[in-house]
Amino acid sequence: MSELMETVCASAPAGIVKIATLELAHPAFENDGHIYLCVGFQNITARLETGEWVEFIACGMDVALPSKNATGRQDLGFAIDNVMGRAYRNIRAALERIEPMELIHRTYLSTNLSELYEPPNRATITEGEMSGGTLNINASYFDLINYLFCRDTYDLTRFPGLAYL
Repeated sequence: MSELMETVCASAPAGIVKIATLELAHPAFENDGHIYLCVGFQNITARLETGEWVEFIACGMDVALPSKNATGRQDLGFAIDNVMGRAYRNIRAALERIEPMELIHRTYLSTNLSELYEPPNRATITEGEMSGGTLNINASYFDLINYLFCRDTYDLTRFPGLAYL
């Protein structure tokens, strides 16, 4: 952790703000398959952990981080207000498909957009709904409760004899 980040953790100096960002990834999305969003009124250009610089689109967004407890499921909830038409179409198309949609939550400092404030949190989107102009989405870090015990899936492609039972 850099000296600036240690200072922010210890004393929260004036003029330095934590900026929460979300990356939504799914093959059904237009263009490159990613949507980058950030909390605030101005778009930001920040560097990902891969070294790539991307532009995060500013929007009204509320992120609820999961509580740290011993339950089998750790959920991350977020709401996006005044969802743009393109983002709504992409997310709706992704929720209707079978492939899981990935969510990456990152936090930056307003004075240093070249490195992450804390490690990124990766989750899989489990459900989403649109009410009015607000999109509410829940994502799970690790869904232990719904985790398959027997990981082999017995289907007709791998076991054609099942068709005759």
